[in-house]
Amino acid sequence: MIKELKGQPRWSDLGLADLRTLEPSLRLDCPGDLTACDFSESAVLRLKEAFEFSATNSKCSVINTDVGQIEIKEEHLFHIVEKRNESRERYAFHAKLTLDLPYEIWKVAYDEENFRYAFIGMFKSKTQMLVIVAIKDGNFLWNFMHCEAKKLNKHRQGELIFSRKKSS
Repeated sequence: MIKELKGQPRWSDLGLADLRTLEPSLRLDCPGDLTACDFSESAVLRLKEAFEFSATNSKCSVINTDVGQIEIKEEHLFHIVEKRNESRERYAFHAKLTLDLPYEIWKVAYDEENFRYAFIGMFKSKTQMLVIVAIKDGNFLWNFMHCEAKKLNKHRQGELIFSRKKSS
């Protein structure tokens, strides 16, 4: 199992605010939850809709972000929805908005001598978002998960490469 390297600079080392106390003006409006799907195949279809796959290219979608283009590949969507008890497809709009308007982006070192981006999405709701983008032969969406702000703080490590200081 691939793991984040220990000993990387953390949010607290950089004097950044705890996400639990983040002011509302720095949070995004909640984009709303989708309904859970019963099967992985229908969950993948739901993700493809949220990430705006086109009829002409049903295998991949591309999103422009603050770190460049991110590919959303159909083959990786199955990894996101494989734990059916979590029904992660419900938070597809949170993940899309996190890529579009992240609160922070961290470049995190992993034990296999590579890096991944951790996009942090902060919302005016209980649900917050972590989107993981693999950096290998380009950037591609690897995973996303919803959590509370307290648990999201532990993913704020590595090199902070983007931070949204003020709301738009």
